[in-house]
Amino acid sequence: MIGVAIVAVIAVIAVVVAELGTWYSALISVCSIILIVIISIILIRWELKRNVKGVLESQRMEAEKQAMEMKLQESQISIMLSQIQPHFLYNTLNSIYQLCETNPMRARSMVNFFAEYLRNNLSTLEEPGLISFETELSHIKTYLEIEKIRFEDTLEIEYNINCVDFSLPVLTVQPIVENAVKHGTSKKRGGGTVTISTDENKESYIIKIADTGCGFDPSKPKDDGKRHVGIENVRQRLFNMCGGSLSIESEVGKGTLATIIIPKGGKQ
Repeated sequence: MIGVAIVAVIAVIAVVVAELGTWYSALISVCSIILIVIISIILIRWELKRNVKGVLESQRMEAEKQAMEMKLQESQISIMLSQIQPHFLYNTLNSIYQLCETNPMRARSMVNFFAEYLRNNLSTLEEPGLISFETELSHIKTYLEIEKIRFEDTLEIEYNINCVDFSLPVLTVQPIVENAVKHGTSKKRGGGTVTISTDENKESYIIKIADTGCGFDPSKPKDDGKRHVGIENVRQRLFNMCGGSLSIESEVGKGTLATIIIPKGGKQ
């Protein structure tokens, strides 16, 4: 751009000089040199300022990107830790302790499942984005094997999996299944059944987690002094990462149904 401007000025000067005499030519030539120098300095300063601004903008965007990546990593760590609840650790270890005396083989099996559960949760920290539903389902089955040993005949598990070829954020379905056991079937006299199903239509993949537990009244906030942010975290991650949604229906005494919808086109 600077070169084009200088060439244009020189061309104009050349035309003017050709029309005038020698004395005027000398004067115009001197003025022209001064003018060209001034224009060049102005254009060079403008170009440098633009380049510096572009570099600073690039550095700012890179810093924001690194900050977002760090925030995502911290969020993933927080999510993972939130899933390994103290009550679950305590109850599992207590069950293993009791089984060591009454049924050593079942205790050994429970230790294997518990180790796999912890390994699965820790491995999710290495996943920066979405994971396959098959991977998530494998984690869920490991968790449910532990709970099945604990609750025995009072917990029934059913799977109705019609599609698995899709992806979702890590630890999306697992915390909902854990809630179905912790707040649903385990709170109901005689227990209940947890059913996990998947299906699809032209627009979306659909995941449903249903339980026949004690249920609750969605219109009434829980007044137990605890923060219930797990489900809201799942809902936000679904929307932000793949444009998905989570809805929950429940009825006291009959159970709860959670429905996850993931658009096939990704986030719109």
